[in-house]
Amino acid sequence: RFLLLSSMASDSSIAGIFWTLTSGGTLLLPRPREEQSIAGIASIIQRQRVTHVLCLPSLYGLLLEHAGAGSFDSLRTVIVAGEACPLDLVSSHHRCLPGVALYNEYGPSEATVWATVAQLGPEAREISIGRPIANATTRVVDSQGREVPIGMPGELWIGGASVARGYLGQRELTANRFVHRFSDPRGSDQSDPAARFYRSGDRVRLMPDGELRFLGRVDNQLKIRGHRVEPEEVERRLLD
Repeated sequence: RFLLLSSMASDSSIAGIFWTLTSGGTLLLPRPREEQSIAGIASIIQRQRVTHVLCLPSLYGLLLEHAGAGSFDSLRTVIVAGEACPLDLVSSHHRCLPGVALYNEYGPSEATVWATVAQLGPEAREISIGRPIANATTRVVDSQGREVPIGMPGELWIGGASVARGYLGQRELTANRFVHRFSDPRGSDQSDPAARFYRSGDRVRLMPDGELRFLGRVDNQLKIRGHRVEPEEVERRLLD
């Protein structure tokens, strides 16, 4: 019983809709603007016996802070995504909902939303964005596009069949953000979607255990409540 808190026009709704329905689950849709009320969301979870939910870490923090005891006893899995997950949220989750699995999902729209995922246990001392999901590939590279050693920070590149073909009508931006690298040394078809990588602009570190740690951005882009904000665009508008 999955509670869909994302707009159906948003890419973040894809996983909830198709994973739930193709698994024979129940997809629960809030009434218009009901998802904007903390009390409303808590009421749906309790009344409809929701088992799975995906939301922003900032929203989930508010739910844990303001919901009453026993409101979420039907939950089995919580997934947070769309912005960086703070460590104190992990502590709050396991204190309020021991036994409920908490996952940190990472992935930009250009990689069809999901790219990596990590399960965050009560013993977590650092926030991981995990490992690539099936059919996804990740590389951590320097400013020249060369892979960096384990433990060194670099930009995260995402490859695999789910990577987009580019930006509609924006050839220059597409050429800058989508590249063909790390191909099979025996030769590969450059038109093969699996050979294409998306330069995420996210700064990460690959740990010895194979997990990825998110460190921030290589540029000035901000994430505010799950929305990308480019300060340069704001600056240009102000100058105009």
